[in-house]
Amino acid sequence: MAFDDPVRIICDYLNETPALSGVSAFSRVPDPRPPKLIRATLTGSRRRSLIHRDARVTVECWAPTDAEAYELGAQVEQALSGLDTAWAFMPGGEGGWVSGPTELPDPDSGSPRVVMTANLRQRSH
Repeated sequence: MAFDDPVRIICDYLNETPALSGVSAFSRVPDPRPPKLIRATLTGSRRRSLIHRDARVTVECWAPTDAEAYELGAQVEQALSGLDTAWAFMPGGEGGWVSGPTELPDPDSGSPRVVMTANLRQRSH
């Protein structure tokens, strides 16, 4: 029994979310970088039982302006709050969210960026 890749789950889910059409989610920043993008990174996990774990995933949202980055972050937070599949879901409240959208400009480019971290609760299969 194994756990599915939590980054792939989140990227696939966000890429299929109609409210985010036109903005793609990736596991790495593409080159060249589009003006708006979402990146998910696995930043840790915690076993809850033999068959359950919480995968901690940090999600970054880039956009041309602070306002657009914040709006994108809010849309991503809302979308992820509804993630519920056969093998993974996003718990509500503190169980699901380590930190909500936070303005944190990209240190390399200075581009506006909003960052959030969530726990994706998974079941192995």
